[in-house]
Amino acid sequence: YLRFDTASIFDDGLVDKLPKKFFDFIVISHCFFKDEKTRKQSEIIYKNIFDTCLTDSGYILLIIQDKLLLKIYGNSKVNNANQERNIIDKLLGNLGLDLIWYKYLSSRNTRDSILKENFATFANKNLQTQKFLSPLLRQYTDQRYTRHYTLDDYVILARK
Repeated sequence: YLRFDTASIFDDGLVDKLPKKFFDFIVISHCFFKDEKTRKQSEIIYKNIFDTCLTDSGYILLIIQDKLLLKIYGNSKVNNANQERNIIDKLLGNLGLDLIWYKYLSSRNTRDSILKENFATFANKNLQTQKFLSPLLRQYTDQRYTRHYTLDDYVILARK
């Protein structure tokens, strides 16, 4: 059984509407916030969802953009595996979760920073274009370039 729910976590009574101890797997993808107050509020709600709706043997999959994760914890770059693991542990600690596994996924084969103009060249040569979104953005916004699909995310598997 699969249930796909796109409700706002900030809707009053959302957790009460979800089935209790029902889900074996919960995915939170790109639903983390830069604003500290909103982030803290969302962490409380996520913990409540995990405690209320996840089965005792259930898993949580978190997907978060690298730059956002690093910014939340006061870093701009990961210099080593221990530093990276500490950041992951802080995120999971805030959510009351234990790490099972994580992986950093990127469109490039390096974590080194790249200038915007160099990334544009890389993207044009190597990444798939967003052929439907780019024309809309050019038509309705001031965007003058073609967007490409990029990947720079941490994928984290955890448990309560």
